[in-house]
Amino acid sequence: MKKTAVVLAGGGSRGAYQIGVWKALRELGIKYQLVTGTSVGALNGAMMVQGDYDIALKTWESLSSEDVVGDMLQDKGNLSDRQLTRIFAREALAKGGADISALEKFVYSLIDEPRFRQSEVDFALVTVEYPMLKPVELVKKDIPEGMLGEYLLASAACFPAFQVKEIEGHKYIDGGYHDNMPVNLAIKMGAQQIIAVDLESVGVSRRIKKGAQVTLIHSLWPLGSFLKFEGELAVRNIQLGYLDAMKAFGKYNGQLYTFYQEGMSEVLVDLRNQAEQFLQQTKRREPKLTATLQSVVLRRMMREFRKHSPRLQEKQAFTDDCQLMMAAEYLGRILEIEPTKAYSFGEFLRLLKQTAQTCREQPVETSWFESGKLPDLETLGEELKKLDKVFLVLLIHKRLVRFLEGGGNIGEFLAISTFWKELVAAVLLYLTEQMEIESL
Repeated sequence: MKKTAVVLAGGGSRGAYQIGVWKALRELGIKYQLVTGTSVGALNGAMMVQGDYDIALKTWESLSSEDVVGDMLQDKGNLSDRQLTRIFAREALAKGGADISALEKFVYSLIDEPRFRQSEVDFALVTVEYPMLKPVELVKKDIPEGMLGEYLLASAACFPAFQVKEIEGHKYIDGGYHDNMPVNLAIKMGAQQIIAVDLESVGVSRRIKKGAQVTLIHSLWPLGSFLKFEGELAVRNIQLGYLDAMKAFGKYNGQLYTFYQEGMSEVLVDLRNQAEQFLQQTKRREPKLTATLQSVVLRRMMREFRKHSPRLQEKQAFTDDCQLMMAAEYLGRILEIEPTKAYSFGEFLRLLKQTAQTCREQPVETSWFESGKLPDLETLGEELKKLDKVFLVLLIHKRLVRFLEGGGNIGEFLAISTFWKELVAAVLLYLTEQMEIESL
């Protein structure tokens, strides 16, 4: 049997996302024999070794800044990322970083060292000895008895935001200074299959060596400041991690959003038919310009599709259905559709139509565009940038309908091709409006 490892990156409060991935692995029955982690990934990894999922979930869902930094942020209200950074910067200058006593109490409340030692799942963490910046990779058997909590704190000492961690005369800082997502450590320990969960936080990212099949799971949505510890944000990130993991293992479809597989193919057949009719109409009027615009947009979509695919070593086919799904996701993101739930694809398209209709009822000044005489390209670009993305999509959609009805020209769309996602979203909205409501 191949050895499977879970690799958990550092990322402070974003670590809640990893609990969502763990939830999915449990549901899918995926077993692992090794966990490696850095910083908060090491702490979550120790919980995975212990098998304390329920405790981890409850802890993250009720997390507060007080649990991690004590009263440092007490009575400060709802702070922005910039304000948080300033507060931690002041602590770094005045005290060499935030006091880690609250963090120590928090970490020790979660670990059960006897259970950790008895588990058949192996473990390793990354920290860095300071000030030499010497990397330290500690495997389970090499962590001294009774010192698990100390070395977890050493891995998570995010200097200069937090004070360095001292152990037996040696000082340590966050393992992210060496390897924020220790995939290579897992490979070195014999893993052939790796599930790596990236939080895209600050830290050194190492090029992954060959020797294992790696499935990378990461969020395409912002996970918030890595310094912002609050339960509401954690609950959202847990759900995002769960859905992304389920998609990575083929249980749902989608990239930005999550779609049930059941019934999706039928809706896509109708959507493909509408797309074909749309292309035929545009090609009859402007064949060369249509082909050029289609080629430019599809190349950009394909690059993004490849970048967002969860597997590092397996290229997924960029099919017509993928293109239509991505177009729907672009429109969903622009319309701010909630990403923390799974949708039937028909339900999602219906929601897009309804939301777009609501947005149409809000006026926006576009007389400069509707006058029939477009400004020069530089002026046009500046004017378009001023528009809210929703209204830009609706504006493009309006001109698109006019073009298909015999007015305007497709050159208008070439002029705004730099806003290609909004253009794709407008086309998708048009296609959806041509479909029978029953098919959604």
